[in-house]
Amino acid sequence: MDHNKVRITEYSLKYRIGFGDDGIDTYLQFFDDEDQLLRAASKLYAFDDCCPVEVLSIKSKGRELRYCGWRPGMEYSYYDKETKEVVWTEYFSEWDH
Repeated sequence: MDHNKVRITEYSLKYRIGFGDDGIDTYLQFFDDEDQLLRAASKLYAFDDCCPVEVLSIKSKGRELRYCGWRPGMEYSYYDKETKEVVWTEYFSEWDH
């Protein structure tokens, strides 16, 4: 196995995290499936009050996904930017804070 090769998948999350212009770092993460991808994105949104985060892009199998918003009970939903169809909804009551 060539360890110099970058593993790229169809599921990616790009975001910035940090304080102020001097402390901002940009990250690009890849995931094995859409569920892992959207759980990770949801966690960023859930805890952005603890550390400032800006999600730049969520991509799944060539689709650009957008965050629908948060609902009581820690429900997170995402929709396809092009079709406007909700593609994923999940509850994370254990994250309530």
